[in-house]
Amino acid sequence: MQKSERVNFGSKIGAVLAAAGSAVGLGNIWRFPYETGNHGGAAFILVYLACVLMLGMPIMIAEFTVGRHSKASTGRAYKVLAPGTHWKWLGYLGVLAGFLILGYYSVVAGWTLEYILEAGVNGFADKKPEDFVVAFQSFSKDPVRPLIWLVIFLLVTHFVIVKGVKDGIEKSSKVLMPVLFILIVVLVGCSLSLPNAEKGLEFLLKPDFSKVNGDVFLGAMGQAFFSLSLGMGCLSTYASYFGKETKLGNTALSVGVIDTFVAVLAGLIIFPAAFSVGIQPDAGPSLIFITLPNVFQQAFSGVPILAYIFSVMFYVLLALAALTSTISLHEVVTAFLHEEFNLTRGRAARLVTFGCIIIGVISSLSLGVMQKYTLFDKGFFDLLDFVTAKIMLPLGGLLVCIFVGWYLKRSVSYEELTNGGKLKAGLFNLYIFLLRIVMWKDFFYFSKSERRAILFLLTLLFIFMCIWVLFPVKEESLEQDQEGIEEIKNFLAGVHEMEEKESLQYSYDKPKRIEVVLAAFDPNSADSIEFLQCGLPPFIAHTILQYRRAGGKFRTADDFSRVYGLSSEKFNILKPYIQISEAFRRKQDTLHFIKKVEKDTLAAYKYPEGTLVDLSEADTTELKKIPGIGSGIARMIVAYRKRLGGFYDTVQLKEVNYVDEDMLKWFKLGNTPIHRINANKAGLDKLRSHPYMNFYQAKVIIEYRRKKGKLKSLSQLSLYEEFTEKDLERLSHYLAFD
Repeated sequence: MQKSERVNFGSKIGAVLAAAGSAVGLGNIWRFPYETGNHGGAAFILVYLACVLMLGMPIMIAEFTVGRHSKASTGRAYKVLAPGTHWKWLGYLGVLAGFLILGYYSVVAGWTLEYILEAGVNGFADKKPEDFVVAFQSFSKDPVRPLIWLVIFLLVTHFVIVKGVKDGIEKSSKVLMPVLFILIVVLVGCSLSLPNAEKGLEFLLKPDFSKVNGDVFLGAMGQAFFSLSLGMGCLSTYASYFGKETKLGNTALSVGVIDTFVAVLAGLIIFPAAFSVGIQPDAGPSLIFITLPNVFQQAFSGVPILAYIFSVMFYVLLALAALTSTISLHEVVTAFLHEEFNLTRGRAARLVTFGCIIIGVISSLSLGVMQKYTLFDKGFFDLLDFVTAKIMLPLGGLLVCIFVGWYLKRSVSYEELTNGGKLKAGLFNLYIFLLRIVMWKDFFYFSKSERRAILFLLTLLFIFMCIWVLFPVKEESLEQDQEGIEEIKNFLAGVHEMEEKESLQYSYDKPKRIEVVLAAFDPNSADSIEFLQCGLPPFIAHTILQYRRAGGKFRTADDFSRVYGLSSEKFNILKPYIQISEAFRRKQDTLHFIKKVEKDTLAAYKYPEGTLVDLSEADTTELKKIPGIGSGIARMIVAYRKRLGGFYDTVQLKEVNYVDEDMLKWFKLGNTPIHRINANKAGLDKLRSHPYMNFYQAKVIIEYRRKKGKLKSLSQLSLYEEFTEKDLERLSHYLAFD
C-alpha cells in the first residue's frame, strides 16, 4: 500500500484566508446586490442572514468535518467515510457543481479584465450613464472579445493551481484578501458621499416585508449557498488541507463573518451609487459594470486623476477576488481527477481548464449570437446559473446535512469539532440539532435550562419582529430632526462641562500609587497592602487571599512559588524576604490532618511534596489533590487514560493539554494491566479510535488481514510507510495478536 501524503496549509491564517477567498468573490459583489435589488432590499438581507446562520454555518462545519476527517478530495471523501455505499454520488455531485459553476463563472471573471483595460486607457472619462449601458451590452454580446478574456483568466487560474497548495493557493490568498477588504471600505465611503445616496441606503436597510414570498426564500438560500461556496466541494477540499490544530468552528465563523461583511458592503457600494446616478437597482448581473464606472466619475469629478486611479484599482482587485473563487472551484475538480484517476496534478489541471473553456465559450455566446437558443425560456448562461445555484447547491447542502447529521457517527463530528477533545464544544448539540432540523426530537438533547433559554430567545425575536411590522418608526421632518440634534448637542456640551468641573474638584482625592518597598513578610498572614508593597499585581494578591480563605497554607518559601501568575524572576526577588512563622512550619500528624480536612473541606487539601499517585488507578478526586491540577485537567487525564487503555509511562501525560514536566514528579505507575486491542479482530472504527493510530494506519491493518491473514507481531507492519519506528514502539503496548 502506498503512503497517502497530503500537503497542509502552512498557517492558521492561511487556512482561514483560503477558505474566505473561496467564499468571497463575484458572488458577493456581483450576485448579492443583484439578488437584493430583485427581492425588496433589506427584507432579502434579513432572510439571507437567517439562511447563513441556520443553514450556512452548520453546513460549512459539516463540510469541514468531511474534508479533514477523510483527508481526501470531495469526490473521494464520501467513499472513504462511507465505503461501499451510494454516498459517493454526493461527492461526485459537488465536483460536477464546481465544474459547471467554474465554466460560466469565468465568463463574468473575464469581463473584469476587459474593464481593467478600459479603465487603464481612461475609457470611462466623459461618458454619460447611457453610454456605459450601451458599451456593456455591445461588449457582452461580442462573439470574440469575451472569449479572449475568458481563456486568459482560466490560464491564470491554471497557473496558480499547478503551483500547488502552499505556493499557489495559500500565498495568493494571503496577498489578495486583505487588499480587497481595504479597497471595499474605501469605495463604500465614496459611494455614500454621492448626492441622493440616502435613498439607496434606505432601500438597502429599510425592509419591505410585503415583497417576502417563496421566491425571496429560494433566492436567499441559493445566494447563501453560492456566496459561501456550499455544496460545490470547495470547502471540504480545502478542509482536507487543514492541520489538526485548525479550529473548525472558529474557521467557519471567520469565513461566514468575512463573507457576509463583504456582501453587505458591496450593497453599500452599489445601491447609493445606483440611486445617485439614476440607474435602477434591478439592472441584473451587469449592474456592477454599469454603475461603478459612474461612481468613480461622479465621486471624483473634481479630481479626474483620482477617478482614473480608483477605477483601475477596483477592477484589478475585483478580478483578483474572482480569481480566489475560480482557484477554489478549479482545485475541487483537479484534486478529484488527481486522486481518483492517479493523474499528475499538471495533467488533471489541463483537463479541467480545457473543459471549462468549452463551457465558458458556450455560456458567453448564449448572451450574444446564440441568444435565440433557449431551454425553459433560459439561455445557456442563465440556465447554468439557475441549475447550480438554486438546485444543485441546496440539494448538495441538504445531503451533507443528512450525511453528517444522521449517517456519520456523532463521535466523528465531536472529534473534529473539538480537535480530539482538546477544545470545548458547548454548542455541539446545537450544531447537530441544526443539521437535523427536520427532527424536533433533537431539541431534547439540551438540558432543561438550555431549552428554556432557546424558547425565551425565540419568543423575544418573534415579539420584536411583530413590533417592527405593526408599529413602524414614523419619519420626522428635517426641521424637527435638526432641532433634536441641536438639543442633544447642547445637552452633551453641558454634561462634558460638569464632568470637567468634577474632575478638577475631586482630582486630589484620587488614590496614590502604592510604592514598592521590599520588606520581610509572611504569606500566611500578610494583607493585600503588604503584597502590593512587595510589587505583586492586584490579581496575584487576590489569588493568595482566596487560597488562604479556602484553608491553604504556605509551609515553606518554595510553596509561594506555585502561586498562579507569579513568575520565577519575581519569586527569586521576593524569596529572601519570605518568613514563614513557626506555627505554619510545625508538621502535623498526617492522619489527623486528613481527618480534619474531611470534616471541613476536602477540596482545599493538597498532597505534600514527595507524594506519589498511581497514574493507572487515580480518579479525578485523587488527581485534584495534586498541586497545579484542577477539575478540568483531572477530567482530561482520566478521559485520555480511558481512550489509551492505560499508561505505560508517566511521560505520556505530557500529551494531555496543560500538563507540564513539573507535574510528572507526582506520579508513579502501578501494576494495573493495559487494555489492549486485538489487531486481528477489531474493526476499522475501533482501531482508528485509539489516539496512537490514524485512519490510514488502521486501513493498513484491515487490508493486511484481508490479503495476508492474521498478524503475529508489529514487525510485519514495519515495511509499510504509514508506520514509523516511533508509531510501532508506542502501539506495541496497546495491540494484541491473539
